[in-house]
Amino acid sequence: MNGKIDGLTNDRSDRQLEMMQLWQERMEQTQLAMGRTPGANATADAELRQKIRSGEIECPTCASRKYVDGSDDAGVSFKTPTHVSPGQSKQAVLSHEHEHVSRNRNKAEADGREVTHSSVSLHYATCPTCGKRYVAGGLTRTTTEGVSDKAKDLQKNMFNILDKMI
Repeated sequence: MNGKIDGLTNDRSDRQLEMMQLWQERMEQTQLAMGRTPGANATADAELRQKIRSGEIECPTCASRKYVDGSDDAGVSFKTPTHVSPGQSKQAVLSHEHEHVSRNRNKAEADGREVTHSSVSLHYATCPTCGKRYVAGGLTRTTTEGVSDKAKDLQKNMFNILDKMI
């Protein structure tokens, strides 16, 4: 392991360590692409970070970020890891979560239930490299309840009355 990260690993999870290592590798690749020796001097590193934050250079962390759906719903997007830019993350995640709402509604109807409530919440994060805010994920909650036979009969009668009126 690289000495820069060794001191930070005492209380980090494996995933956090993996992300820190990936970030460091991307920074080194960016430095090499610019003709600089990785980690040669702190001034060059600070200058590089400033260029990333100003948008002159693509942020390596944002460029490597991928979205993947963690649900057991096979009919929605993001089942394979997909890159989405920070600027498009809100619309992409919101659209994906609305796919869940639609599929939950269809499943409820097929099971003879009705949706009483649906909500979508988005989770935001800030990129540690460039400081851009992006939507990191989302959560859909759907509540359903069974439609009683009496309610079904009432609904059927109302439609019959409406048909006769029209």
